[in-house]
Amino acid sequence: MKPVHVCIAALLCLVCARGVAAAADLSALFKDNEGSVVTIHAGKKIGTGFYVTPDLIATNLHVLRGSASVGYFKNYADGETPVKYVVGVDAGNDLALLLAPTPGKPVKIGAPAEVSPGAELFAIGSPRGYEKTITSGMLSQRRKDGIMQISIAVSPGSSGSPVFTMQGEVVGVVVAQRRDAQNLNFAIPADRVSQLLQKAGDTPKAQYTEIAHSDFARDPGPLEGGSGGSLEVDFVGIDTSLPG
Repeated sequence: MKPVHVCIAALLCLVCARGVAAAADLSALFKDNEGSVVTIHAGKKIGTGFYVTPDLIATNLHVLRGSASVGYFKNYADGETPVKYVVGVDAGNDLALLLAPTPGKPVKIGAPAEVSPGAELFAIGSPRGYEKTITSGMLSQRRKDGIMQISIAVSPGSSGSPVFTMQGEVVGVVVAQRRDAQNLNFAIPADRVSQLLQKAGDTPKAQYTEIAHSDFARDPGPLEGGSGGSLEVDFVGIDTSLPG
C-alpha cells in the first residue's frame, strides 16, 4: 500500500473512532440524565420539566398558563402525579418551579456564559408528547439578553426541556422556535433557573401558591396550545440582535 493510501486509511479510522466515541458518550449522558426529566401535563397541553432539587421541578411558565390542573409523568407507565403548588415564578424569563410530591434526581446546572457558539449540546424532552426524546445540535449563537439560539430540533411539547452540554450540565431551557424556518430554536439560559431557585428558597412553605388559585391559571397568555402541546408563539419576547 502506498504511503498516501495508508494516511487516508488511518485518517478514516480516526474519524470513525471519534464518531463511535461521541455516540457512546451521548448514550451514556442520556442514561445518566433521562431520569431527571419529566413530561408536564397542564390542562390539554403537554410540556417538559426537570428536577433542579429532589423536590422541585423547573419548566416554562407558558406551559402552565391557563391550566388550573397540572401534573407530571416520570414515565407514562408509572402514571401521572398531580402537582398542587407552584413555588416560584419568573414571568420575565418564562420560568416556573413546581413542588414535586415524589422525589427525583436533580440535574447539575452549569454556566451558560462559558458555552461558545459551535459547542455541542443536546436536549431531553417530550416533543408532541413523545417522552424521553433526545435530540442534539449546537449553540448557534447567543442573542441579546443571553438568549441561546440552538440548532437542536424541538417541537410543541419540548418547552421546558433541559439543554445539556457534553459534560452533562444543564445550560439552557427550551422556550421557543421560529416556525417559518428550520432549526431556529431558542433557550433561556439556565442561570435564570438558579436565580429563581435561590429566590424560592427564601419563600416559606406556608406562602406557596396553589396552582388552582394562581394568576397564571386564569391567564392563557400568548400561546399556541392544543392537545399536541405548547411552545411560545413565534419569537414572542425574543430579541434577535447580538449582545452589545
